[in-house]
Amino acid sequence: MKALWTLWKALTHTTALCALPFLVGGITAYFVDVYEVTETLGELVRFCGFLLFPIMLLQLAGIAQKTRREVAVGRESGRPIGWIEASYRHAKVLTGKGYFLLLVSLGALICALAIKWAQFGVMCVLGLTLVYVASTVGIVVSAFFVGDFAQKTAARRGRVSREMSPAVVSRGDEVEERFQLERVPVPFGFHLVIEDQLHHRLETESRHVASSNVSSRAVTLSGPVRRTPRGVFAIGPAQIWYQDILGLTRVAVAQAAHTTLKVLPRFRPVAIGDPPRSRSKDEDVLTIVSRMPTEDLFRFREYMPRDDTRRINWKLSMKVGRLHIRVPESVPVSRRRVRLVVDSFLPPGLANAQGPLEDVLDDLVEAWISLAKALVERGEQVTLVCAAARPGKPLALEELRCKRGSHLLWADLGSAVTWQSQLDLDAMLVDSDSGRSAKDAAEPVVVTTRFCRLPDIGGRRVTWVYLPPSRHPAPVSGDGMKAFFLLPFPTGADENSFAESLKRARLRGKRQRLEEWADRAVESGARAAEAQIRGRSEPVYRLQSHGITYTLTA
Repeated sequence: MKALWTLWKALTHTTALCALPFLVGGITAYFVDVYEVTETLGELVRFCGFLLFPIMLLQLAGIAQKTRREVAVGRESGRPIGWIEASYRHAKVLTGKGYFLLLVSLGALICALAIKWAQFGVMCVLGLTLVYVASTVGIVVSAFFVGDFAQKTAARRGRVSREMSPAVVSRGDEVEERFQLERVPVPFGFHLVIEDQLHHRLETESRHVASSNVSSRAVTLSGPVRRTPRGVFAIGPAQIWYQDILGLTRVAVAQAAHTTLKVLPRFRPVAIGDPPRSRSKDEDVLTIVSRMPTEDLFRFREYMPRDDTRRINWKLSMKVGRLHIRVPESVPVSRRRVRLVVDSFLPPGLANAQGPLEDVLDDLVEAWISLAKALVERGEQVTLVCAAARPGKPLALEELRCKRGSHLLWADLGSAVTWQSQLDLDAMLVDSDSGRSAKDAAEPVVVTTRFCRLPDIGGRRVTWVYLPPSRHPAPVSGDGMKAFFLLPFPTGADENSFAESLKRARLRGKRQRLEEWADRAVESGARAAEAQIRGRSEPVYRLQSHGITYTLTA
């Protein structure tokens, strides 16, 4: 159905220039008395056919040539492009200004026939002539004189490259997008326009314009990326097209310039509070082990919060006026093996809410790797476990053993975590070293924001770190009443048009409805999931964010 709709739009754009004037004139003549021009109807048709028929043939030949070329290039590069999609891109010649001039000219045609004023006929002829000449020149120049954009650029030893500076950043850091243009063919009287809608989470639209001067020199076009959330973003290809100096037509010439942006999660301090109450007598894995040897030499130090009060030396404390505790000179080392799992399972019924919940997953991943860092610095042996989606690879279960000084590897793994509906906790809690004895087996810790019931995970004892789902409301970029008095975009931009404002309003409304639905679904599902987790009689820590610090409380 989508292909048929795209084909219909391509045919509409192709025949609009030549068929629309006759269609409008014929409908107007049906309702208005045009006997004064019927005598010259035959000459008018012959003249228009002699003028417009070659123009239409040139346009069709140019569109067919560029479509064939783009499909062949896509097949060779491994990124196949459909004939219908390519035809639509090259048939969509007129810009918003071009259609406005066309409609004004047709309105002048209706007025000329209705009220019989010759001045309107002159306006109609001038407007239509300008539209026809601009569109035909653009298509012919781009299809036959410029030739294959990529081959022409390579023959001139030119290039169109794209990069993110820097290409790897931490969440919230500033990033700049750069296009390097060097000896790129741009015909005289045209501008080179590069346009691309980046990933919706980046909330950025690339739009750069270069004059014909880039045909003989190197130019760098840059712009900031508005937002840098966690993740790996494949960016491109950008749409490259020529636009005449009047801004009436746009002629697509290439799809090029790919790049990648990787945003790593940040490490934040983690404070672990008192352990939660549990029906089990065993210590949970996050509790600090405090063991005293029966016979040893002791030294003393001042009491600190969370120290074992049984080790307070009351005699010394009374003498110095401050609490002091006994510390053995040699403490048995008890390094525990921890299997730290991040739960990114999203039930299929919430697949549409994946977009609004991305910020929740960002917080969850940051808490996951921050807790791993805190445990490693405390001396524990930590293995990170997650469901990761690497670019060009299917979703897979990945494990990474944490070592001191390898924090970038942890963050890189965290950037690949995504919401998914394939691997639930029953698969992620399976220890790859299951052959170890029960004493040496890894103790599972699950960092989760759960929206559905738990699967059957058997008799495993799990320590839970629960992050309450609290979404960050996305910034709403709307026009509002300011659009009627102040232009939201620079003067002359096509985005200031009424049609583009309506399009943005529809997208804004759709996004708001989706977020409201996600809030309701998350609220009901998360409440039931948290009650089920707490009903398992296992240690459950509640993860709270205080500024830049995470706190684990009972």
